[in-house]
Amino acid sequence: MEYAAYKFSFSAPVHFGQRTLTSHEMTFSADRLFSALCIEALKKGEETLSQLLTLAKDDTLIFSDAFPYSGDNYYFPKPIFPVKRTNNDEDIKTRKIFKKINYLAIDKFDKYLKGEAEAESLKLPKFGESSVKTSVKVDPTVYPEPYRVGLFSFEENCGLYIIVGYEKKGKTLAETLLDSLSFAGIGGKRSAGLGRFELLPGKVSDETKKRLTGKYQTYMTISAALPTDEELPTALDGATYLLSKRGGFVASVDYADEWRKKKDSFVFAAGSCFKNTFTGQIKDVSDGGNHLVYRYLKPMFLGVN
Repeated sequence: MEYAAYKFSFSAPVHFGQRTLTSHEMTFSADRLFSALCIEALKKGEETLSQLLTLAKDDTLIFSDAFPYSGDNYYFPKPIFPVKRTNNDEDIKTRKIFKKINYLAIDKFDKYLKGEAEAESLKLPKFGESSVKTSVKVDPTVYPEPYRVGLFSFEENCGLYIIVGYEKKGKTLAETLLDSLSFAGIGGKRSAGLGRFELLPGKVSDETKKRLTGKYQTYMTISAALPTDEELPTALDGATYLLSKRGGFVASVDYADEWRKKKDSFVFAAGSCFKNTFTGQIKDVSDGGNHLVYRYLKPMFLGVN
């Protein structure tokens, strides 16, 4: 499998919600991206959507979660992996720095996992700033009421990137759909202009390629993932992980006459580590609507140690 990176340079603030309008995150997961790509594929016809689903189910096209970048520096989630520090005399301030670090540059992995990294060397740049915007819905049939939306605005030369794994024609399809998505935007409140971005080519470093393709004792998923029922017992053996609840509404006007929720799923968050890899699944999370709704829960594994 080959790998390519793509940078999302946002021209406006983004809203990646956490069940409420005011709560928000800086990043988004692969299942949100895949849902958005399915919508873009459907705009081009049922055949394009079928092609996307077939490639994804066959693992010839896979996606990572979105992670932050700053300039030419790319960051991955900190592995959920026990690390024994070599310096037992660290003060409370230093320990707090380690605890707050959510992302690591790939060239910091080895020292961090060996417990040899200095806290100051792992400090992250400022990727952007959170804010809350107050807006008013204009509807002549009802009294206008204000509402608040949580936003994240990226600093200049900062944004998010994804890694795409592909075989055969997968790269061409992924680039076509990602380009289309850049004009539509990703996340919430796109009708207000949020979430639009310029799609830029990224770089998969040699160290990243080695960890994506090599053999290791422990692997970290860099996408939200869920093993099949048959895979679950083996996947849990020796695993260190964090569970994340995935929900949300179905973004399809053809699904029902009103907004309907997807079925909730509990999945392994990016950064979860496993001794045994698994294939994962694309799960139907529809709940009584007019068509199936897919949640992408396939892992992309990065070698840890």
